[in-house]
Amino acid sequence: MSKERARRREARLQEQEQQRQQRLRQRARKERVARARSAAVAPGKAAAGVARGAWRPLAGGQEGLLARRRRRRVVSVLVVAALVNVAVWLLTADLRSALTAAALTLLAMPVLGRLMFSRR
Repeated sequence: MSKERARRREARLQEQEQQRQQRLRQRARKERVARARSAAVAPGKAAAGVARGAWRPLAGGQEGLLARRRRRRVVSVLVVAALVNVAVWLLTADLRSALTAAALTLLAMPVLGRLMFSRR
């Protein structure tokens, strides 16, 4: 009986070793494919993490429709705020009023975003 148990144990150990080797091969293949893909997407820029575009990082960003809408809204609010500040800088000669307008614009940006993109 102990010979049979030893044989089954040996077979089980061999099977576990084969599965471990197979997992190692799959992991190495996935790493090779990921490295090749990142090198093919942006040669020379993959190490810097800028494979999808110069303005968006490679990892950590959302790619969906809602994220795209949110980015568009944020950019719109920033553009409007920048235009207001440029107009104030051009129309006033006083540095204090221009800096006050810049500070008020920063404080008003969330309200501006709500007013520009209200769903009602």
